[in-house]
Amino acid sequence: MKVSVITGTYNPGHLVHKFIESVLKQTLTDLELIIIDDYSTDGTREVIQEYAKKDNRIKVILNEKNLGISDTYNKGLALAQGEYVSLVDSDDFLDLDFYEKMYNFSVKNNLDLCLGYSITHFYGSVDYLPAYIFGNVNDGLWAQLFKRKTLVDNKIGYKNVLFEDVQITNDVKQIPGARVMKMDLEEASFYHYIRHNHNTSSRYYTDEDKIDKPVETLVEISTDILEMERRIRSDLATMEALNLRFMRLMDKDILKNLSTKSLDELRSILKEKTLLDKYSEENLNVDNFKLI
Repeated sequence: MKVSVITGTYNPGHLVHKFIESVLKQTLTDLELIIIDDYSTDGTREVIQEYAKKDNRIKVILNEKNLGISDTYNKGLALAQGEYVSLVDSDDFLDLDFYEKMYNFSVKNNLDLCLGYSITHFYGSVDYLPAYIFGNVNDGLWAQLFKRKTLVDNKIGYKNVLFEDVQITNDVKQIPGARVMKMDLEEASFYHYIRHNHNTSSRYYTDEDKIDKPVETLVEISTDILEMERRIRSDLATMEALNLRFMRLMDKDILKNLSTKSLDELRSILKEKTLLDKYSEENLNVDNFKLI
């Protein structure tokens, strides 16, 4: 088994169909899809069980009560059999050659962690150009591939902390001698991240066991924030500096003094860098986007 795709479901609604289809139609067919339903009440359980009847690559686990993100995804990690593991959200979707490209790049370079790319879609509306220029193409947890043996040998999994995705990625990066590489943007395919009010991170604040212990929870969260700030401060500072330089160069007073030829060249470069030719403005709306 080359890749284990692990996801937790909690009332994702109709978006779960596109997610499952985008995994089952991958050009890399030697994979398994592990779906752990965290006590959905919107009919998701019936949907994923129907898919499992039609494709034996799907494994379904039904939580008997709502366990939350960490325990749910750790169940999937314990069941995974793939050489590499992908941790994804059930309301997102992927380019159909995403795993083929990520896996081949990982094996070729013997990686413990492969960093890919995701594109953010704003559910219901699209802030098109600003989203592309200022961080719309990124490498969050969902666009990464982990060597399963590395996770197992180093006992790395989900912890009940804020920003679980940052925690797991940084745990792997901090392993002495860990091989971590990012794919070239020109060679990559994309994970499509859906941004709306029901993303899983918001549930950190609404778990019943947390509400019952507000003081302890506040202390825990503050500790998590300080730890995450320590880990990613240098990366954030670099990103902030680059964004500031870019915004200054994009200042209208500077651009208006450029010649028509220079503006055309700039437009061409931005299209190449942000792949606007492949992903049209119309396609950026999640309801219109076609699996390609």
